[in-house]
Amino acid sequence: MLIEIALQEDIGTGDITTAAVVGTEAAGQGTIGAKEEMVIAGLEIARRVFLTVDHHLVWERYVEDGAAAYLRLAEHLGGERSLSGEAFNFSNERPANVLEIAQHILRLMGREDLTPVVQNQASGEIGHQYLDATKAKERLGWTPQFDLQAGLRRTIDWYRHFFDAKGPA
Repeated sequence: MLIEIALQEDIGTGDITTAAVVGTEAAGQGTIGAKEEMVIAGLEIARRVFLTVDHHLVWERYVEDGAAAYLRLAEHLGGERSLSGEAFNFSNERPANVLEIAQHILRLMGREDLTPVVQNQASGEIGHQYLDATKAKERLGWTPQFDLQAGLRRTIDWYRHFFDAKGPA
């Protein structure tokens, strides 16, 4: 209800110029991107606002798993103050080393002709590590939406679309 009230206050009877220039059946597409690291807040609210305006809208987020995980945590924090200050891991819990990830990326990009160079020069590295999301699953009811392969595929697709839209440098 709050979204509807805010939209009514903001939009009112509409914009005269837009109504005169843009047909009622006009459709558009938009992308919000960033060239640098940033903090994104309010994606779920933005999605709800856009869907309130147009329930036929297709909303895609590139940061699905991460945003969904933190949104789930925020929702639970609102109702369970005892969770405040606790740490939660969000992952698909499948160990993968850098070489495996590089090979997945090369395969998904159709570049299996390239071979990653492993120099093995780092010292003091942890041999095997991955995040255990058991606590997030049990306490928050969270589960990952994508496995590694699907996440990499979506990431590659997003970058291809992003750089195609920018055109030649």
